[in-house]
Amino acid sequence: MGNIPGPQKERFYEKKYVVELIAILPPLVTAAVGALVNLGDPAKRTLGWWLVGATAWLALASGVKVLHAATQDRDRKRIKEYDGLRGSLWVLYEAVRGATDLGILTEGALRITIHRVADPNRKGVEPGQLEQLLPYIGGLGGPPRRVFSIRTGVIGLAVREKDAVAVNRKSDGHAGFVRELIKEWGYVEDEARAVSPDRQAWMAIPMLNARNVPVAVVSLDSSIPDFFSPEIQKVILGCCRGVGAYIQEAY
Repeated sequence: MGNIPGPQKERFYEKKYVVELIAILPPLVTAAVGALVNLGDPAKRTLGWWLVGATAWLALASGVKVLHAATQDRDRKRIKEYDGLRGSLWVLYEAVRGATDLGILTEGALRITIHRVADPNRKGVEPGQLEQLLPYIGGLGGPPRRVFSIRTGVIGLAVREKDAVAVNRKSDGHAGFVRELIKEWGYVEDEARAVSPDRQAWMAIPMLNARNVPVAVVSLDSSIPDFFSPEIQKVILGCCRGVGAYIQEAY
């Protein structure tokens, strides 16, 4: 399992179908021109017809190669845009919903997203950053591309300890909640005030590679106090093994 890449805009020369088009045009044009020239010469007309056939075959084969390359580009783009991760998180959400006594959870009662651990060897990336890859599943929340420090919050603790973490809110009022986030979870005040004030429980599960290095962390939170019971945690950990298996295969 390697590091999950951050969102990137693909350059035109990185697309396989563009490379195939550039590669096939010279021989295709050469064959077509040769066919026209030889067809115009009675002494070489037979060669000209052979070149016509070769041009048609080359055009057909080239078209198949370009279509195949375009399909590969589309599949690669799906991986880069994290469609597989989004699908695996929806499976996790539905599994947790089915395991609760609440039946259909109300909007925002459970939210799930995933953060990648930034590759410290990548140029322009600060070590210790956790980048949110997907919008929240299950409710509204901050958008993707937000960056958090590995030194703050439940997700940071899970990555640092390389183990799942589940915690419950201790304070009632918003002011007490902000103080709790600052004192116990390493947030600065602006970050603490930006956290959804209705959150009551959190859980984070790190995704480790073969070298036992965290490459991502699944993050869940709930507006229901004590939501992450031992039974719910068991369901979540089981599903997250599948998330980890997908990450290992895709990246």
